[in-house]
Amino acid sequence: MTTEDSTTGISCDAIAVLTTDHERIKLLFREFARLDPVTPAMTQMELVREIWTELTIHAAVEEELFYPAVRKLINDDELINKAEIEHGTMKYLLEQLRYVDSGDPHLRAKLNVLRECTQHHINDEESEMFPRVKQAKSDLLILGQMIMDRKEALYIQLTEQLLPPPPAAARPDTASAGAGRQ
Repeated sequence: MTTEDSTTGISCDAIAVLTTDHERIKLLFREFARLDPVTPAMTQMELVREIWTELTIHAAVEEELFYPAVRKLINDDELINKAEIEHGTMKYLLEQLRYVDSGDPHLRAKLNVLRECTQHHINDEESEMFPRVKQAKSDLLILGQMIMDRKEALYIQLTEQLLPPPPAAARPDTASAGAGRQ
């Protein structure tokens, strides 16, 4: 079985798939950073939603498929535990962005902190974890296919579930703040 990226036709092992995700995520953060503050809200929010979707899916496939395989391959619980804790921080920040609107005065700050956490996590994976996984000489093509299949399923699931954001009073980040503003 060969694992190919559907857009390029190139064989992809698990590390190549995840590294491509990393590059895409870094590009999205750079695009947002380059936006002029007067960029239309719709454009800003489309980019925020894209960052949210990409990171949510990427974190899910790492947690569900990659980390369990790596835990067995390299037998270093501390390295995997650290990655999982970093994911927890990133997921907390992602939840803050899930229903954010363009008028949130903390939008850029939230994205900047998420970008910094994500960049640190990517650096750790690419400099520490990925080289050790490559040395383990496992069949990363099968794992790569599993990751790509799961990413596709998650993307479909997320896009089907995307609903308009709940009213401000129902959002976790604004429930108490919005109560007195009506």
